[in-house]
Amino acid sequence: MTATTEFWALVAEAGGAIVLPCSATIVVTAILVALLGRGRAWTTVGLIGGTIVGAVVAVTWGWVPPDVVVGVALATGGGAVAWRSRATGTGRVVPAAGAALAGAAAGWLWQPCVGEQLGTVLNAGVRDPWSAVVPLAAFVFVLVLPAVLVSVAARSPRVRGWLDGLPVATTTVLVVGLGLAVTIGFGDDLTAALFRWST
Repeated sequence: MTATTEFWALVAEAGGAIVLPCSATIVVTAILVALLGRGRAWTTVGLIGGTIVGAVVAVTWGWVPPDVVVGVALATGGGAVAWRSRATGTGRVVPAAGAALAGAAAGWLWQPCVGEQLGTVLNAGVRDPWSAVVPLAAFVFVLVLPAVLVSVAARSPRVRGWLDGLPVATTTVLVVGLGLAVTIGFGDDLTAALFRWST
């Protein structure tokens, strides 16, 4: 297999992983944050960047902060996006940073379902962690694509009207509640259960 073929096989594998329960920590969190962000471009960029960095650092180098830090990051990030979701001008920094923080927390929580292509990347990453960065970032980007689609759809007046009718509190409670659950120690139980349901 050529490097290009391997890359596209990895992307296809990531596309299939979107619907697996083990990917829910990234996919569901990203969609909720995208809903909170109401289609704001900088919020989406922060979400993508934070998720990729969190997942790559956790999976490639094995560095994950304690549950309390991950939970507070998720709750604080989601709360910041909700609080300033309609901000303009320099006020966009808060939701973008909040989305990056929530995305990093989702990436830290992620326990990947390892298929053939991702397994190859991770095995190569054991010997040389830097070799896994780009392929793993591409894999995670594909997992965040549903949230990107939500953000793009939210830019249409019809969808934005529906989102404006959706109580911000509902989505905020889900994101902040998940963050609090992780903070009090349910993060490992959640990711282990999602991983078991995927196999």
